[in-house]
Order: sequence, then C-alpha cells, then structure tokens
Amino acid sequence: MPVRCKLTKALFLKIPLGVFLISNCHARNGQPVFAERIAAQGDRQQQWQRILETGAAQRLCLITNSEADFKTMRGAFPRDMDAVERLLVRRERVLARVPN
Repeated sequence: MPVRCKLTKALFLKIPLGVFLISNCHARNGQPVFAERIAAQGDRQQQWQRILETGAAQRLCLITNSEADFKTMRGAFPRDMDAVERLLVRRERVLARVPN
C-alpha cells in the first residue's frame, strides 16, 4: 500500500532497496520531478543528490512497493499543462455565468 510522507535524508536512507519513490512535486509537463526505484546503499548518495537537485527533498513523496502504483502515480497527472490551463479558464467562464 502506498505511503505518503515528508522526504528527509534520514527517511530516504531507511527505505529498502527496490522500493519506488515518487515526488509529490511536479514539473510543468505534469510529471513528478523525481520518480525512481531506490538504489543500492552504494549508490544512495548520488540518488540523494538527484533528489536535492530536483527540489524533492523535504517535500511530500509517495513510497510504494508496487510497480503498478508507481506507473499509475508517475503518469497520473496531465502531461500537457496548457490543456489544464484551458480547463481552468473554461471553469472560470462557467462560474462567471452562475448567478450568486
């Protein structure tokens, strides 16, 4: 079952090898800024460096053992943020027509 928690270095170092880690922060294209399988202990420092570079550290993340959950969460957000913006504009137009 997926778990959401704040991504600290202490937590990161305790996550077992092979578990999936997905950032709750997303790039403009809608994809998580960090989504990887946890590396072996010898490669953790480099992986932590990537987490820092993407801005995912100290933010909410999702930890899961399930590759299906990983694929779902990694692709759960729209890739086309322009489409999202168009939907928001459309929503505002509809709300503007609704009487108070």
